[in-house]
Amino acid sequence: MDEASPAEPGVEEDTVFAGANPQGGAGLSLELLIPYLGIVPEEDRLLREEGARLVPRHRDAFVERFYEQLDRYESLRAVLTTDRRERLRRSMATYTEDLLTAPLDDEYLRNRLRIGRAHLAVRLTPSWYLGAYSVFLDWWPPLLAATPQGTAKVRALHKRLL
Repeated sequence: MDEASPAEPGVEEDTVFAGANPQGGAGLSLELLIPYLGIVPEEDRLLREEGARLVPRHRDAFVERFYEQLDRYESLRAVLTTDRRERLRRSMATYTEDLLTAPLDDEYLRNRLRIGRAHLAVRLTPSWYLGAYSVFLDWWPPLLAATPQGTAKVRALHKRLL
């Protein structure tokens, strides 16, 4: 292994770069990600329970705000045709619900990998989709923080967004 590779000794390179593998992410597992991201199961459970209460009341307004942010940038507006926009709004609503309510299981991980591959396929650069997370970080933490054990729920959300 050359000096430029960030893989640790004894760790297969495809494990480190699994998310970049457009064929499926072999080596990327929940058993690796949960401790790596510092996900605390009790905090995650609290997030999912609160998410089940918050998402039905706030999801549509959040999705609207999300696309208002994207519309501020000509390069994003140009690719968001009317047909594509409607489909992506539905996808964002599902993504938001899963982010806040779904258990961390193999299906959750597969969905995240599928979304990553879709971003890769349309050549959406990390700066655009990571920047869009600012909308998540502006919207959901104040709502979560205002609930009992809100700090734990906010921590769980941050870890899921990573």
